[in-house]
Amino acid sequence: MNFRSSRRGFLSSIAALPVVDALATVPANRYVTLGRTSLKITKFVFGSMITSDQAVIQRAFDMGVNCFTTARDYQGGNNERLLGSALKGKRDKIILCTESIDMMWRPKTEKETAEYVLNNLDTSLRELQTDYVDVFFLHQKNEPSWIPEDVVEALRTAKKQGKIRHVGLTTHTLPKMADYILASDLWEAVITMYNFTMDSEMHAAAKKVHDAGIGVIAMKVLAGGLRSRNPLPQFKQAGAVLAALKWAMNNPSVDAVVTSVKDVEQLEQNVGAMTEPFTDRERQLLAAAFEQFGPDYCRMCGRCEGTCSKGLPIPEILRCRMYAEDYGQFAMGRGKFLELPPGLRGGSCSDCSGCSVRCAYGLNVAEKVRHTHQLLA
Repeated sequence: MNFRSSRRGFLSSIAALPVVDALATVPANRYVTLGRTSLKITKFVFGSMITSDQAVIQRAFDMGVNCFTTARDYQGGNNERLLGSALKGKRDKIILCTESIDMMWRPKTEKETAEYVLNNLDTSLRELQTDYVDVFFLHQKNEPSWIPEDVVEALRTAKKQGKIRHVGLTTHTLPKMADYILASDLWEAVITMYNFTMDSEMHAAAKKVHDAGIGVIAMKVLAGGLRSRNPLPQFKQAGAVLAALKWAMNNPSVDAVVTSVKDVEQLEQNVGAMTEPFTDRERQLLAAAFEQFGPDYCRMCGRCEGTCSKGLPIPEILRCRMYAEDYGQFAMGRGKFLELPPGLRGGSCSDCSGCSVRCAYGLNVAEKVRHTHQLLA
């Protein structure tokens, strides 16, 4: 695959979305049923990863947002406590989700155990001040082999006990995970990286999973942090962020969109996107931006061509840069970077005469790794 074929896939996918006149009536229904679950959720799911002000969460509830998600390790384990406190007394009016601790930073030979996951869950319930979560997601599963069978059985047990209503997973590599998800009746929802820069393989995987009745929640829909302090030049145009949000919310393979929310301004933009049509002007804006996008953005798709001769975990390293620069969360990015073993942080990347890793979208891998090391080491 190359960037040119990826571009063709994008243009065909964006053309398939319904053309809506900018003056058309705004849709009244902001709610969807999440896959085959009975959960009625807002099309915008409040992601609390970078939220530090309870007032923003409470404002979201007042604006009609009913689905909130967090993870056990967000903000050093404190984010669940923040969310639970902000939503206290509202439990019967909201859909509450959390994720197990992200194992991405541990050696891939280290697996979660049933005891580990159940302890995660019990801690989450305590911090969230609830007896159950509506959806419990295994966090960051990019290969089926990363999910031990005893963990699957533990989740079934927790569901029977009433601690979990529904079970899902999060992934950056849905094409690799789709068949695994569909092979079991346990998985009812997936949070997947999905945005307007994806290629035909990703579009096909999202459709396949969605058509089978699995709830699809798209994350990273802003393609690397369009809300960052210094967005790529092509995304400084007015309306780019809103266009990216509405592209995902109007995609027939997506039930809902989750984005992290820092302040009320971002919240209002996300809520507005739920009820605004995706216009032809926005379609053209994203298509023009895509022309320049390929070489600048790591999609963490797990489809690098070739392997690093030094064994560097390329997606993990570039994910740290994304947190630090694109999300404006430098402390978080550096903290994750320093969790990587010293020999796997890219410090020796400049020693190679040539990089053995090729990005299907045209990203200069070696340059990005070197920049990340200079930024965060």
